Amino acid sequence: MDKGLIVRLVFFIVSMINTILTVSGINPLAVSDSDIYQFVSVMVTVVISVWTMWKNNNFTPAARMAQIILDKIKSGEISSQRLQAYLKDK
Repeated sequence: MDKGLIVRLVFFIVSMINTILTVSGINPLAVSDSDIYQFVSVMVTVVISVWTMWKNNNFTPAARMAQIILDKIKSGEISSQRLQAYLKDK
C-alpha cells in the first residue's frame, strides 16, 4: 500500500477519535480553556478530513493497477493511443 495513504488514514482516525472524545466531554489533552481546545480540535479534524479525501486513495487492487497505468501514461512509458487501441481489441 501507498505510505501516504496509510499516513493520511492514521491521521484521519486519530483526529476523529479526538473529536469524538472532545464532543463527549473527555479532554484528551490537558488544555484548561475548553472553548479554544474544541475549536482547534474541530479545525484539525476538518483540515485532516479534507486532506485525506482530496488525495487519490487507491484502496482496491484494481484502483492501484489503474494508478500504475495512469502514471506510466503520464511518464510517457505507454501512449494513451496504444492503450486505447489495445482496449478496443479486447
